[in-house]
Amino acid sequence: MEEPLLPEHRSGSVEEESGKWSSYQYVGQTGSVAPTASLAGTEVSVDEIRSAAAASSGYYPPSLHGALVGSPEPEPEPEPIGQAPVYQGGYGGDYGGPRAQFQRKILDEVEIRELLIDHVGHRCCWGSRPARTWRIHAVEDCNVYVGTLDTFIEEREIIRETEPYLGGRIDGKENGPELSIWELDLRSQFPVLFVPYKELQEKIPHSEVIEKCSVCAGRGSNVCDTCNADQEPGFYKENQMTQCATCYRRGLIAHKDGSDTVCVKCNGKGKIPCATCGSRGLIECATCNGSDSLLARKLAIIRWKTLSTLESKCN
Repeated sequence: MEEPLLPEHRSGSVEEESGKWSSYQYVGQTGSVAPTASLAGTEVSVDEIRSAAAASSGYYPPSLHGALVGSPEPEPEPEPIGQAPVYQGGYGGDYGGPRAQFQRKILDEVEIRELLIDHVGHRCCWGSRPARTWRIHAVEDCNVYVGTLDTFIEEREIIRETEPYLGGRIDGKENGPELSIWELDLRSQFPVLFVPYKELQEKIPHSEVIEKCSVCAGRGSNVCDTCNADQEPGFYKENQMTQCATCYRRGLIAHKDGSDTVCVKCNGKGKIPCATCGSRGLIECATCNGSDSLLARKLAIIRWKTLSTLESKCN
């Protein structure tokens, strides 16, 4: 049964760790695997480690190949006035004098396990038991590049809009050809790049037409459903009366003393005109407002938005 490597407390002190480093068999090798304290190794002094690191071949700028947990690069000192800049070298060799010393920070097992548990805690449905109990055999340095990809896009679509036509001139095809949706010049409306979201409605020129109202079939009115509910579609009757709700078609109002009076609501007729259409049998079309025609046009809906994607790469 494997025991968890998460110790109760860190053993040793800073002075003891600075004197000797344990398990450092891979000193001076680029991209090597540094075993943790859980693996036994040969104890090496600090001077031997530094001499082995100085003798390692190949120089890679830490800004490109250094671990993200390493210390930041020191700021370059300003060049003296009147002195030409000195080439500091790079992949091609070590020209221009000595190079700055960069030290990588190697995390110990406790810090690595704490970071792993914190990472698992931010993920839904991930269990933390492996991060707490599994044994860490080795730690390998790698470079991680994290970036955000912002994609700025523009979308266009056409919708149809109608309104009652009450007369007047229209902007139809007789004034010129109808423009397509991507022929619209929107340079004056174009937003700043990478805005989160912006929407715009623009009328397409020369797209207006006059159409017959489809709701009332161009009649400007519809059959009243209150007094002509039993009629055939398209047919109606005028002067349809409804029962008086006060006297219940008697025309008289009965009192407790046995007397009757004429109903004032229906004037003794027992019937009243239709409250919806006034017994006309027809009601005005709400779509065309009784004009029997509609003005239709095309509208362009333009949307600008930015899509952000977080990407990471480890090598």
